[in-house]
Amino acid sequence: MDRRAFLGAAGAFGVAAAFTQPAAAAEPDPAVLLERRMSSCLFTTTGANAAPMPAVELRARLDRARVGFDACRYVWLSDELPRLVSTAEASMAATPTAETAALASTSYQLAAHALAKLLVSGLQPMAADRAVHRAQQADDPLVLAQARRVLSTAARRIGDYEQAERVGIRAIEDLPLRQDHPATWRHAVELWCVAGYAAAMRDDRDRSVECYREAAAVADRISDHHQLRRARDYALAHQISSAHKLGDSATALDAARKVRLDALPTTERKGRYLVDLAMAWQQHGHDDQAYRAVLLAEHHAPGEVHTRSSARQLIGSLTTSPRHGAMPELGGLARRAHITV
Repeated sequence: MDRRAFLGAAGAFGVAAAFTQPAAAAEPDPAVLLERRMSSCLFTTTGANAAPMPAVELRARLDRARVGFDACRYVWLSDELPRLVSTAEASMAATPTAETAALASTSYQLAAHALAKLLVSGLQPMAADRAVHRAQQADDPLVLAQARRVLSTAARRIGDYEQAERVGIRAIEDLPLRQDHPATWRHAVELWCVAGYAAAMRDDRDRSVECYREAAAVADRISDHHQLRRARDYALAHQISSAHKLGDSATALDAARKVRLDALPTTERKGRYLVDLAMAWQQHGHDDQAYRAVLLAEHHAPGEVHTRSSARQLIGSLTTSPRHGAMPELGGLARRAHITV
């Protein structure tokens, strides 16, 4: 799929409609803020009103934004990310080098990761496409692989599952795997998982299993113990979502039991894992367990639960459960997640 066709397909969804925000919400709705501010940034001449910044300072700000994403600080990111994208583009315009192109790509990648938390719209594909465009100018295989990963996710979310898998596989093929650089092997694991999830979304169980088997084989070749454990945990947690999409809640729950919550490296990963666990429990017919899991997710990662569209949809569905009377904190949870019940 070429760039124009990809964005055309994405645009068919329009800008996502946000969940209704209750009048008395204690905190601003992070999903509304992210969508509104990133939309304003991406649909205007990016960088036109921003000043360029030295690369070392821009890289430091991008590192802080990544830490903010890992901590699920989405309200803060809704303000910081548009400014970062604009500043990175202004820096690229002022000094068009491989380094500034890589930094611009990284800013769009962060934006695409954050936009993936929202309902499907054209914004995430737009950010992902720009991330790949700048990565190609950066001439850095690792930056390009990371950008293609967000492009694969964006293609999957608009329903182009075959394209999502192809993008992920191509990124793996172009990624130089070096034993002295274990992070490249971890990125290959993540890309195999992205491809496996896309296969699950098109209901190809055999292909999904094959992709996760490849992810495990690549992980086993990582010599650094910390990177090895991180890659294995990532692949295990990822399989929960794929099994859920295949309608196999038993396999999803079996994978979940093997994940060590305290070993997951960031707040965002912990929140994502626990929300996926909650969805698997609901699919398995245990709304009470789903309720406990989503409460635990909020305890560990409130920003994830209050922002991620699938978490909010899960909470909304629990409010209609025949067992909702045995969920005393559900009303408060729904209000904090900006869901009207």
